[in-house]
Amino acid sequence: MVGLAITGIGVAYRTSRRDGKIALMLIATGLFVEFTLVASTFNYLLLPLPWGANEAWFAQMDEWIGFHWPSYVAWIVSIPYARNLLLAIYVSSLPQLVAMILTLGIGGHARSLHLFLLTGVFGSLMSIAIWSVVPSVGAAAHYILPEELSKAAALLVDNSYALKVTDLIAEGAFYISPREALGLIGFPSFHMVMACMAVWFSYGHRWLFLPLLLINLLMIPAILFHGGHHVMDVIGGVVVFGLCLAASIHILRYADHSSHSCDITSAHL
Repeated sequence: MVGLAITGIGVAYRTSRRDGKIALMLIATGLFVEFTLVASTFNYLLLPLPWGANEAWFAQMDEWIGFHWPSYVAWIVSIPYARNLLLAIYVSSLPQLVAMILTLGIGGHARSLHLFLLTGVFGSLMSIAIWSVVPSVGAAAHYILPEELSKAAALLVDNSYALKVTDLIAEGAFYISPREALGLIGFPSFHMVMACMAVWFSYGHRWLFLPLLLINLLMIPAILFHGGHHVMDVIGGVVVFGLCLAASIHILRYADHSSHSCDITSAHL
């Protein structure tokens, strides 16, 4: 209802020709809200996955590069205020995307906004597709932290959260509710996809680019800490973003070429 209301206001602005930039921003925001809800529900409808989650391979990859998640959590906890800083960074992903939609929409950067939305849609769908074939919850599902460390860390995605997701993958969801919906995807990290989107599309907006670059460099340790992710999840998110951005650029170029060809044909007729 919220998404439809925002889209409706945007359509009203566009039809009344009051302000095309505001209309673009509102319609894009409404579509973004609606898509995220549909994608989240679609992710749940794939459950259960008969092959279940397998964290051993991802944990082994972490060990090969020298990353041990419990030791990393203990190190972050030992740094004053680091836990709270990474929490603020981790939960800033969606507000960052909304800020980008507002910036591109109100600024009248229609093509960049279309590319932004298309990349986000493809990134979400590709992440869900990969996860459904290679399901993973994250390091928080593989390791059990000592009780004192777990309390001190106060992770958003802790072992109990990860075990709930593991059970959902194995048994499916008996009831889907916005209040009870959990983030299911471990690999690739969609948080990393969103971080890459924010940095890439803010380039050229100096007042926004540098703060977002700094925030999203810190997003990497935040994803590993509060997201309970493996290192491979972060790398996978970067790769997914790159592939989806390239695909979106190609599609928009093809759409522009087709539109130009149609215009030429109409002119001759």
